[in-house]
Amino acid sequence: MKAILEYFLPEENSDFQAAINGENYKSALWEFDQLLRSEMKYKELSDDTYNAYDFCRNELRKILEQDNLFIEQ
Repeated sequence: MKAILEYFLPEENSDFQAAINGENYKSALWEFDQLLRSEMKYKELSDDTYNAYDFCRNELRKILEQDNLFIEQ
């Protein structure tokens, strides 16, 4: 199977950049999720901080899943 995406540059440059940098966006989101996970797992956090990190992780995943996007590598 082969897929070809066409963009009219420079008019569609923003869409083109989003398409070619998709893996970078995914990687950045994965790293942020793992940073929060690591902080929650290995640091001594106040309950409020722990709950805030947990909320952020859950919301990030919920937002991604609503668009059928998954960051697990």
